[in-house]
Amino acid sequence: MAHYLQIPDVELVNNYGPGGFHPVHIGDTFSEGRYTVVHKLGYGTYSTVWLAKHSITARYVSLKILAASSSQWSDNSSYGASGEEEVRALSCLRSGGEDEPGKQYILQLLDDFEFHGPNGVHRCIVAELLGPSLASDIEDVYPSEIFPISVSKRIIKQIAYGVRYLHRKGVIHGDLHLGNILLSSRNLSSLSAPEEMSTYFGMPNQRTLCLTEDPDTSDGPIPVPPHIPRYVIQRPDPTPILHLCLDDPTEVGVRICDFSESSVFHIDMAPPSTKPCPRVANIPKPYRAPEIMLGEPSLPSPSTDVWAVAVLFHYLLTGGAGLFHSPYGVADELLREMVLILGKLPEPTWSAWATRGQFFDEDGKWMADHIPPPAPSGRFLKLRDGVMDDKERASFETMLRSMVTLQPEKRATMEDVVNSEWFVRYCDSHSS
Repeated sequence: MAHYLQIPDVELVNNYGPGGFHPVHIGDTFSEGRYTVVHKLGYGTYSTVWLAKHSITARYVSLKILAASSSQWSDNSSYGASGEEEVRALSCLRSGGEDEPGKQYILQLLDDFEFHGPNGVHRCIVAELLGPSLASDIEDVYPSEIFPISVSKRIIKQIAYGVRYLHRKGVIHGDLHLGNILLSSRNLSSLSAPEEMSTYFGMPNQRTLCLTEDPDTSDGPIPVPPHIPRYVIQRPDPTPILHLCLDDPTEVGVRICDFSESSVFHIDMAPPSTKPCPRVANIPKPYRAPEIMLGEPSLPSPSTDVWAVAVLFHYLLTGGAGLFHSPYGVADELLREMVLILGKLPEPTWSAWATRGQFFDEDGKWMADHIPPPAPSGRFLKLRDGVMDDKERASFETMLRSMVTLQPEKRATMEDVVNSEWFVRYCDSHSS
């Protein structure tokens, strides 16, 4: 259903309307005037995210407003996108002591509430103000578009301890990728003056929505105000904030965020009515373990988080090279690479992969002689020369292979990762 022309760096505008996004304007207030919107921060499939100012503390925060019927847009209608699982997970993670290792690398939940708008009931999640994600273009800070090795290791350390903390608290993230790891900065959290905010975020760039030449009315009338905003706001240029977060390599920090696909699995932390049920993985395919690659519902597991973390580590140390090669994240290509590198997939995944016969015989041996695997197919690490010496490289590969063991029950845990030789000797002790 297309009514309005899409605008670059703006949420999907045709998701405004009953059941969809809430129309937000600069100066709008929420939670009985507690939060005032001052700028746009970003958006996702199920939500828009706003820079807001707390009326009492004058602190700037992130205000995430979920679509009214967001759970109906998800492949997991009972979970995640409704916001309930996200708030439940963040509440569990907030319960630990401040000195628990890894807690400081998790998004800090400050508040949550619901409100009634013209498009329905919306859940809101208020969190600390953070910077852009690790998926951002860092060319203006690092012309090579690759983090220096010391910065990469610093980030890897924080992610590892953060995910270990999640699992210790009984939470599976379910969507660990570069876009869900946000940069943090003491400088960013201390911003308070309006002129400082305009320096780093710029002025809100307002754009008016325009109808398409032939609006589709087959599903109902075209949404108009108050169901759509009077204007939309483009996502701000992240470059100034990237500099603020990255200019001092010794102070680079990250937070694990977006728990919309999370599950609380610890028996003491989830009432029986909220125990995890089989669900479809929504994490990007390059980060998926083979057992969740084919899109069949499965029980959430910490082992799939560990696989995704291995892919994250490889991305960070290579400047964006996938651990398993597929230029466009095609499931068949990713599974093919897994078999070429790691061996035949275990059951029931092997038999569920309907197109395996295009590449392999039933013993898992390559048989498509007329389709030679493209480079760097079949090669595990894609590190640049000089990043690690041979001894460290071998240690890193050992750790990474343990994280992508094909059998989920034999896969390394995050406890294993932070106690591995590479992490202890080459990462933890060399990054503060």
